[in-house]
Amino acid sequence: MENYINKLLEQVRFTKAHKMIADEIRSHMEDQIKANISEGMEPEAAEKRAVEDMGDPVEAGVSLDRVHRPQIAWGVIIAAVVIAIIAIIVHIYMSNEVITGYKISISGGRLVSEGTLFAVYTIEGIVVMLLLYLVDYTTIAKYSKLVATVLLGANFVSSYAYFTMRAINGVPGMGEAGFFHLLCARMYGYASSLIVLMIPLFAGILYKYKGQKTGALVKSLLWIFATAVCMSYKTGIGWEHSSTVVMAFCMLIELTVAIKKEWIKVPKIPAIASAWSLFTVIPVAITGLLYKNRMLEYGHMERIRSFFIPNTEMNRIKEINSGLVLIGSGSVSRLGGKVNVSTKNLLGQIRWITHEYILTGIGATLGIAVVLAVVIAVAGLIFLGIISSCKSKNQLGQVMGSGCMMWLALYAVVNICVGFGILSPYFGSFFPFLSYNRLSTSYAFLGIILSIYKYKNAYPAHVDIGILKKKKELDKECV
Repeated sequence: MENYINKLLEQVRFTKAHKMIADEIRSHMEDQIKANISEGMEPEAAEKRAVEDMGDPVEAGVSLDRVHRPQIAWGVIIAAVVIAIIAIIVHIYMSNEVITGYKISISGGRLVSEGTLFAVYTIEGIVVMLLLYLVDYTTIAKYSKLVATVLLGANFVSSYAYFTMRAINGVPGMGEAGFFHLLCARMYGYASSLIVLMIPLFAGILYKYKGQKTGALVKSLLWIFATAVCMSYKTGIGWEHSSTVVMAFCMLIELTVAIKKEWIKVPKIPAIASAWSLFTVIPVAITGLLYKNRMLEYGHMERIRSFFIPNTEMNRIKEINSGLVLIGSGSVSRLGGKVNVSTKNLLGQIRWITHEYILTGIGATLGIAVVLAVVIAVAGLIFLGIISSCKSKNQLGQVMGSGCMMWLALYAVVNICVGFGILSPYFGSFFPFLSYNRLSTSYAFLGIILSIYKYKNAYPAHVDIGILKKKKELDKECV
């Protein structure tokens, strides 16, 4: 039987699928051997008959090679490239006609337009996506605890150093900032950008707890708590806090799925209800109590009100009103033409037109139809990502991919609500693949989806991602 399996596996070039194929073939042949023995055959004859019934190992191996070769999610790649091209065209047009004269300084003292820089960052994002496609997503899970610990530590240290430096030196202009201030700012920027990788890493951490009980649930909740603390440490109530809410929401969804799939052996409904209450009901109740009794600083109280009542922030209500007026005023016929002066003046009142208000900028220049087309295209790309991860046989891939796509979907919804004045600008948002911020992260998550789809036929429902797996196997062989 083993000789047959080895001969068959020689025909399958994708070695990552060998274990799954061998286990399936061996299980099928063992069942057939038992059936033959039950019919009165001797064990040796029963095994020989089972092997003969499997057919030629070379032909079977060639057929399995066609099934288990690496897959490419061409639909996701094509959709991502098309959206990238559209986004670049929109940003170049807006940088030339809407925010004319706005230049960004890069190394060497050279100045480039916002549209050009967006094109460069988009290309970088696509490169990141393709690089992550080459990485086995189970490798991310294998080292998830180590990488997550480093990320959280770096975020905590860099935020402490950055805000301590600001407390000492204030916020100097770029020409006045010292070396250490710029270094701390750069470190904080990198760390706060990379912290979102906790979403795929958390899926790997949960998978490492597979088979454990209440202790694993407690440790999982502590990982979410540690992420929330590191993200919101010393930052006040604003962008970072809304990012923390989205991160915690995505990690709770992953934990919920892990509990439902019985990775963690606890009573499902009580555990899920407790986890969500701990990070939603309890914080909201405490914040509401502090707010009602005026136990918060005035600035924090105003910021909390602004999350759901935008017009409490009078210095930004003009932006919201301008956005609502402008979002449907454009026309696709303007592409390649000039934006009229009144529209340009109104757009000039809106800060971050290429970040939080990118949909407003598109609507004001190209019309509501283009906004709807863009939203539908990005929604379709996110939906394709979810479908691609769900097609994986491996549960780890399903949870990791769903978490990444949920992060993109939540921010897309929040950004639409901000653009239409439903939520305050202080909620901090971006529109995936179109906004200037979080661009590389958006493509990085797509790269993880491509990796999951690549191995969708290679891994069974469960895989061993233990770092010490090979060492343990060698130790057993030595014994």
